[in-house]
Amino acid sequence: MREMESDVIIVGGGAAGLAAAIAAAEQGAEVIVFEKANTTGGCANMAMGPLGVETKMQKERLIDCTREAAFSKIHGLYSLARRRKTCKRLYL
Repeated sequence: MREMESDVIIVGGGAAGLAAAIAAAEQGAEVIVFEKANTTGGCANMAMGPLGVETKMQKERLIDCTREAAFSKIHGLYSLARRRKTCKRLYL
């Protein structure tokens, strides 16, 4: 068995887990994400995310954000955390 240390442990690499990991890493925490599947994203990989971008509700509230911009931001933040080695991924 391998011993690991971290400031924050996230169980589940779905949309909420990844968002929590990114937020913690942005604040300087060392983060480990545990995910049982062979990929992260959870239900967000099934045409359900990123969570309401370009929806009727978003347009009614005059929120200007495209799918491309949302994906770019999420991907960029996760990539930054991985490059800084503050956000790690472990498949179970």
